[in-house]
Amino acid sequence: MSAAEFSSQTDQQQSAKKVTGTIVDEKGEPIIAASVLVDKTTIGTVTDVNGKFQLNIPSLSATLRITYIGYETQNVLINGRSS
Repeated sequence: MSAAEFSSQTDQQQSAKKVTGTIVDEKGEPIIAASVLVDKTTIGTVTDVNGKFQLNIPSLSATLRITYIGYETQNVLINGRSS
């Protein structure tokens, strides 16, 4: 499982950072209903039928924790990435 795409956008009014991405398996197939959580927070979501997710996060230096039954947990450092 991997985060195939990342993009980010800052919401100027609330200083929230919008992060979007797609979670896919080793064959490039989308993973439906994978959990995507901002590490050490209660912010999270699940991927849709296309493996896509969207989160508003407090900082672009956050780490996303991606989990799905049958796969190893992946920790992905956003590190200010925009793509």
